[in-house]
Parts: sequence; C-alpha cells; structure tokens
Amino acid sequence: MTCSACAARIRDLEEELAVWRASGQASLRAGARLDRTALYARRFHLTPGNAAVLIAFVDGADKVMTREALLTLTEPFAHGEDRDDRAVDTRVKRVRRGLATAKVGGDRPIQTVYGLGYVMAADVARAVVQAAGAW
Repeated sequence: MTCSACAARIRDLEEELAVWRASGQASLRAGARLDRTALYARRFHLTPGNAAVLIAFVDGADKVMTREALLTLTEPFAHGEDRDDRAVDTRVKRVRRGLATAKVGGDRPIQTVYGLGYVMAADVARAVVQAAGAW
C-alpha cells in the first residue's frame, strides 16, 4: 500500500469514527479503538491493519501472540488480502520497520518465538505508548 493510499485509509477510518459518534450508536470502546488505531497509524506510518497489530502487541506485552490471533485481529482491515501466516509475517515486518523509522524499541522491538508466534517486551510497549503520546 502506498503512502497516499495509507493516508486515504486513515482518513476513511477517521470519517467512519465521526459518523459513528454522530449517530450515537458507537460504543465508547469501539470509538476509542478507532481513535487509537488512527493515532498509531499516523505516528508510526502504518496502515490501520498494521497499527492494529502494533496495538495488540502493546496491549499484550510480554505475551506470545500467535499468528492465528494476529490474523483474526486484522481481518477487518484485510480488504481482499490472503488469509495466511505469511500475511501476518508481512504485517509484523512492517510494524518492525515503522518502529525502526520512529527509533522506538531498539533493533528488535518484536521477537519471533519459533513455532509459536511473536512477543513484544513490556519495556518496548511502554516506549511505543510514550512515543505515540497516548494511552
């Protein structure tokens, strides 16, 4: 996804949030999740789906995130992408790149746990939250 397409998707997400809020049907939790996804996407130059992966790592710091859990989490953002383990690996690679660009989390912010999935250390999660300036 190009930067302009990524920015357009973030704008769409923000518009969707505004519509939900205006309708009075949005739950506070769903609105907060969309706000946070847009914030992380902008701060770390990620697509909303990749930002959702980053949020999952931050919220589950020090816990192994399986590929299946990450795949399920990002399904709403898939937009016709393949549903396989390699798609998760690509998202994790892009999150790592976004964190490296922002100089957050050192050289290995997300560790691969062979045969299980991925994990982000709590200190890296705190640095991500601090760099994002929220939560």
